[in-house]
Parts: sequence; C-alpha cells; structure tokens
Amino acid sequence: MVGSSHAQQLLAALLPIAEERNWQLVALLQPGCSFGIGGPDPCPQTSAAFLRYLLEVGPDVVVTMATRTEVGSADGEHAPLGFDDVVAPLLDQDIAVVGIRDTPRFETSPVDCWTRQRDSRESCTVPTSELLAPVSPAEAWDDRLGYRNLDLTDLYCPDDECPVVIGNVLVWMDHDHLTKDYASTMAAPARDRVIAAVEELSF
Repeated sequence: MVGSSHAQQLLAALLPIAEERNWQLVALLQPGCSFGIGGPDPCPQTSAAFLRYLLEVGPDVVVTMATRTEVGSADGEHAPLGFDDVVAPLLDQDIAVVGIRDTPRFETSPVDCWTRQRDSRESCTVPTSELLAPVSPAEAWDDRLGYRNLDLTDLYCPDDECPVVIGNVLVWMDHDHLTKDYASTMAAPARDRVIAAVEELSF
C-alpha cells in the first residue's frame, strides 16, 4: 500500500483480507502526498523514493489511490499529479497495480455537522454527486495490462449518498478520512472485490 493518509485509512479494511489470503502487506506512507511525481515538496521526492524501492524489491502488486478528490467539488476529482509517471514504470517491470478511488472531501466535517444538527441530522448527509465525478477518472487506465481499478465508494456512500453514520458506526473522522472503526467494517463487504482485483491480475 503506497500513498498518503487516504491510503493509510484503508489499511483497517485491507489487513484482515491480507491475513486471510496470507499476503504480506507493506505500507509506504507519506501524509499529504499522493503517489505520483507531482505536488508540493516533499511529495515528488518521496514518491520517487517509493518508486525506486518498489522497482528494486519487485512486489507482486502495488495498491495505491488512483484518484484525488478536492474539497466539496465533484468536478475536482482527478488523477494524482504524475500518476502515470509512477504507474507506467511499475507495469513495465511486470509489477501489477490496483488503483483505489479516493474518498470524498467535505467542505465541513460531517462529524461537526452531526454534533451541531441534533434535530436535523439528515441534513448532514451529502449526495455523492456533489463530491465525486460522475465517472471515476481512473477508468482511463482500465485497458492497461496489469492494472485494475477498485471502487469502494458504495461501502461508505451507499445509495448515492454519504451519511455520517452507518449501522450505528461513525463513518467519518474529519472532513475527508474514514474512522478506523468504520474502515474495519468494510473488510467483509470489500473482500471479494479486493481478492478479485489482486488475484486476477495477469501479464
């Protein structure tokens, strides 16, 4: 798993699956830095170092975030800067890549809304269409040999809406991160998709 805190937040969902399948999961993380040769310092340097390490070690699969969302804007979702510059070398070395769609970024913290709006908490739910692009920008990579997209949006924004609480579990830690408790609940429903994305990759 490579990337920023948006990659890190999904470890609670992926670790149980990795343990079940006897995968060795290693995390290369830099808060605030998507995996891609772009963005403010130290992100380009960190991503370049991660890429060198991956090419040297040669893991079977690299999992990373394939899109980056922007605060309160469906139009702002895009591929991380320099994403092609890190993915292409991996695929060229027969290292498979699973790209996960990013979680949304809310204008205000859903938790703060939930706390304030005790009498109208339904107003804290935001339509997915206001936060994510109609079609994931990562789909442009679908035809690349050795690459798979993984979209888990429906697990935290079901029925095209992003609520604050699902099944009595708080979904959001702040304006753009899942709580560890909720991410843990995603392991079971995400299992088949994750396994298919990882194990069906071939060159």
